Amino acid sequence: MYIIPPVVYDKYLDDVSVCDMHSYMLEHYFEKKLKEYKGKGRVLIRGINC
Repeated sequence: MYIIPPVVYDKYLDDVSVCDMHSYMLEHYFEKKLKEYKGKGRVLIRGINC
C-alpha cells in the first residue's frame, strides 16, 4: 500500500499545492500507526520511508 501526499487546492489564492508530509505531528502519527500495523505487506509513505 502506498500513501502519497494529498494535493490541496486553495480557493482564495487559486493555487494547487502538495501537503507537506515532513511536519513533526505527521511523522509522529505515521511512526505510531506503522508500529501498530498488523496487515500483510508493508506500507510505503512517499517522502517518509520510500
